[in-house]
Amino acid sequence: MAGVGTLNKKYELHTTTPDATVGRMIDIATLPTAVQAALVVTLVLIEAIALYAGYGMIEERIAPPVLEIIENI
Repeated sequence: MAGVGTLNKKYELHTTTPDATVGRMIDIATLPTAVQAALVVTLVLIEAIALYAGYGMIEERIAPPVLEIIENI
């Protein structure tokens, strides 16, 4: 089992520490309030764009067949 030691060293930085942080994550709570607010606004904007694009693609693919079925009823 020589590979086990290598595996442990490889993932050693990604384990949970006693204070519940994982690896080298950024502690967002230590950032200034303005930076935290900017991050939240940016994430919400990215999510809104992704949802808008996703729903648009779904509508393009699903709406025509559904409307055709409704027209034929």
